[in-house]
Amino acid sequence: MRSEEVKAILKPIYDAMDEAYEADRTETAFADLFHPDAVVVQKGVGSKYTRKDIIDGFKALTEEFGKVKMTRVNEHFCGSDDLLSASYDVKVDSPKKGRFVAKAFQVSRFFSEKPAFKKDLLLPLPSRKSSYRKLLKKFLYKETVAPTMKSEEVKAIISPIFEQAVKDYYAGNLEKAMNDTLHSNAVVVNKDVGAFYGKKAILENFAKMNEEFGQVKFEKVNDTYCGCECCLCTSFEFKVDSPKKGKVTAKVFQIYKKEDGKWKNYHEEFELHFK
Repeated sequence: MRSEEVKAILKPIYDAMDEAYEADRTETAFADLFHPDAVVVQKGVGSKYTRKDIIDGFKALTEEFGKVKMTRVNEHFCGSDDLLSASYDVKVDSPKKGRFVAKAFQVSRFFSEKPAFKKDLLLPLPSRKSSYRKLLKKFLYKETVAPTMKSEEVKAIISPIFEQAVKDYYAGNLEKAMNDTLHSNAVVVNKDVGAFYGKKAILENFAKMNEEFGQVKFEKVNDTYCGCECCLCTSFEFKVDSPKKGKVTAKVFQIYKKEDGKWKNYHEEFELHFK
């Protein structure tokens, strides 16, 4: 999709959020516009998973910063039929904290036939730690063209990364598989269970699962791919044969983003189905 097409889809969502914030109806807007499995990440600090935790984080933010005024600048949009992304800077004027800039990256997916925020990455504020901010005030668009990549192009990029991680796993080196594959700001969501942010927390979680399930054998099926210049995504199913849990199906969705010139697993969510 071209950037103006992505903007045309996302702008009404931003407008609705902006209007709700001005009318003090942000909680309602969050419930309507955030994906039910949304994750909000503050780089280097932590993550909030599910609408309730995100709303609670926003309330704490509002108490800390007061009702702010914002301007969005340096915007960039790209997307495919299944995935939309936006990155931008937010110039914030807070009655309690003064002026600062927040950098944001968002990925949106479709849910119940309407777009809803899937992920919101906010970089740390200069010289201060804070909570999460998702406020939109003014729209200043900087147009770029971001063509959709063909599925076979995306598959050709992701498959070697995935296959190497599988080889490392079967060789008994889970840590290498995680470290080589994961983005430094990766988040992994176990649907309806919780979210794990950062390589250390993700590795600890998968190490516990490895103890619980034993070294499994799995087959990847029903894989699909899409993407654009800023991020790639894939969804697939794992047919898992566990020596301790028996046969399990895992439904997986991943988003890859570049770091230091290499594509890394930036966001992953999975759901386990026991037979």
